[in-house]
Amino acid sequence: SMGGKIHVESKVGRGSTFTVVIPSAIAEAAPDYGNRMSQNGVCPETKKKPGSGKTIRILLAEDNELNSEILLEILTEREFQVVHAENGQEAVQKFKESAPGEFDIILMDMQMPVMDGCGASKEIRKLDRPDAKTIPIFACTANTFKEDRDRAMESGMNDFLSKPIDVNILLEKLAFISGRQDSYT
Repeated sequence: SMGGKIHVESKVGRGSTFTVVIPSAIAEAAPDYGNRMSQNGVCPETKKKPGSGKTIRILLAEDNELNSEILLEILTEREFQVVHAENGQEAVQKFKESAPGEFDIILMDMQMPVMDGCGASKEIRKLDRPDAKTIPIFACTANTFKEDRDRAMESGMNDFLSKPIDVNILLEKLAFISGRQDSYT
């Protein structure tokens, strides 16, 4: 794991400044993040277990265009499939329109226009379909106050990622989830 950090500063009307810090070291081999499957019989070209064909599908709710672009790039590079929603209401809509079990996880920004992350989580958890209760929802927020964490958990979220999102922590959590999902099948 590279231990990099992404920091974002935004000023209204002035734009955003992204600082990406990556400790440089010459890699012997590319780290294989999203797939912890390499130990158990993997076709190296596709990096998937033969026959499983399981790609982790992420619903990303994030209204900041630059934040979402960076995350989309990082996640798709790691072979995750990402569907982007620009606010909480759109996230609920995209989840509703998806087939049950289509998404493996939702990354939910807490502060969004139209409907915030907590509102969207509550709506999703109320839906009458089996995956609405079980899909992991991670709150993403720059505020790491206890009240925010409590609010996120009360709205039905499972976990918390503080912004700027530490990509390694995110990938570890996703790898854990994909490992867990695999054991169900």
